[in-house]
Amino acid sequence: VSYTLSGLVSHGLVKTVSITSSATACASVSTTYTAPVACTVCSLSITTTALAGGTVGQPYSQSIAVTGATPGSLTFAATGTLPAGLSLNAATGVLSGTPTSAGVSSFSVRVTDTRACSAVVPLSVTINCPPITLAPGSLPNGQVGSAYSQTLTASGGNAPYSFSLTGGSLP
Repeated sequence: VSYTLSGLVSHGLVKTVSITSSATACASVSTTYTAPVACTVCSLSITTTALAGGTVGQPYSQSIAVTGATPGSLTFAATGTLPAGLSLNAATGVLSGTPTSAGVSSFSVRVTDTRACSAVVPLSVTINCPPITLAPGSLPNGQVGSAYSQTLTASGGNAPYSFSLTGGSLP
């Protein structure tokens, strides 16, 4: 008669199992087996603690760095709200894409290795509006008694633009 032992839970301890066989009508036999159980020590850690900001409409890419991983595959997952237009690659841990709106997004990233060890880190990303540039950078002088006209143009940012006087006064 043979027996297979399976399903011993690994907690770094020695497991003792007793088996009693009563395969014959005359007697039963009892045996105790002691087997050391492998200890799984998790040292997985996410070392990324902050992410660079991004700009609406500009490509963004940041890697989530990990130490103490078991060789083999890692799995990354985000919970919370990622910035619109960005996604986390589950296999590589790269947060990338092109942001579509400005604001601050807070979320957590979890990484899990092949031994089911995991680590979690809270992160946030600030996505800014693209800068607006006005041209010309300075206005030419006018002459007293002469009509004055200068066209101002804007670029960058998100059109349409509106112009207003925010300080001083017109002559």
